Amino acid sequence: MKKIYINGFSAICAQGDGCQTIVANMMSRPKSPQLRSLHFDNEIKQIYYFPAFDKNRLTLREIVDKIAKQILVTLHACHWCESQLDEIPIFLASTSFSLSSHEIRFFNIEQERLAQACHDQPFSLSEITEQLKLKWPALSVINIATSCTSGSNALLYAQRYIRQGLIKRALVVGFEAFNSVTLEGFYSLGLLTAKFNSPFSPNSDGLILGEGVGCIAISDRPNPDHYNQFILHDGKNECDIGNITTTDPKVVAKLINDTLTQTGINPFEIVAIKPHATGSPVNDNVEQQSIAATFISEPPLLFFKSYLGHTLGASGVLETIMLLLIFQSQRMPILPHYQDNEGDVEDKFSGKKVLTALPSGYYLLNCLGFGGNNTTLILEITN
Repeated sequence: MKKIYINGFSAICAQGDGCQTIVANMMSRPKSPQLRSLHFDNEIKQIYYFPAFDKNRLTLREIVDKIAKQILVTLHACHWCESQLDEIPIFLASTSFSLSSHEIRFFNIEQERLAQACHDQPFSLSEITEQLKLKWPALSVINIATSCTSGSNALLYAQRYIRQGLIKRALVVGFEAFNSVTLEGFYSLGLLTAKFNSPFSPNSDGLILGEGVGCIAISDRPNPDHYNQFILHDGKNECDIGNITTTDPKVVAKLINDTLTQTGINPFEIVAIKPHATGSPVNDNVEQQSIAATFISEPPLLFFKSYLGHTLGASGVLETIMLLLIFQSQRMPILPHYQDNEGDVEDKFSGKKVLTALPSGYYLLNCLGFGGNNTTLILEITN
């Protein structure tokens, strides 16, 4: 089977702009979430949020500029040329689309004109695609919007396009930006937390959202500059239609087992798992049960939403980049300080086993989406 390699990547997230800055912050003093004011039912609520950008809402131009910057930085990391973008399709994944840009306009529109404005301005990734094509007219863009699994599915689809010989290279971009519609939606469902607790911990009672842009370049050839090679093996996506908000642990366990079977990898060969681990007690419990049902001896767990927040459609891309950055650094980042219910600081690692550095081998990457859309990927890191 043809191997698909990760040739380069770039990101901006809550820990900084650019890979070097992100690593430096994670290794020395990880940035904590900030409080954002949320206007809900005529009340002002203070909600934790992991910001990546220097303003609350981005215009469409600012969104496109930030995506374009990560594309160019990633091309440079791979020694690919900007002029080659006519033959390198972009898989663009998000759930927020251009909502932040629309909110800037809508908050300044008279009430009677609001309905017409909403009708005239569609909320879709197509707006971003059109703007990217103004910069690169021959660019091909494939949009993916499958809730929280958007980024993971984009990686899965891109590697299959290459494996089937349809394309030779691809850029996978995950993007998410602050907007009131998303934040108020999660708040209305009771999914957000007012505390800063570790995912999978007994005290965790909700999630913290975050924003960022990540870009990953993949092809069927390794990057000759990399001493270590990152190989994106096959994965699997499955939608559980039994529940509109969560999923059955048996469905997730089967998804993991099917992914391992189709890649020919045994459970004991997995050196670590990156769980979805949003901090939602219900969904975290589903994932814990599915992992326990799959592995006799549970591998170490790696949690990245503690640094990024839940970046929704961008999480599959951004969290994969975090894993690769930590591996390259050859040391583990400092864990953010969490407060338990009594206000005491938790210093314990929220996984079952503590790692001082990430080993080479196979990594299982889980992504469990809202509405039961679930994706699992296998990433191999070789010396």
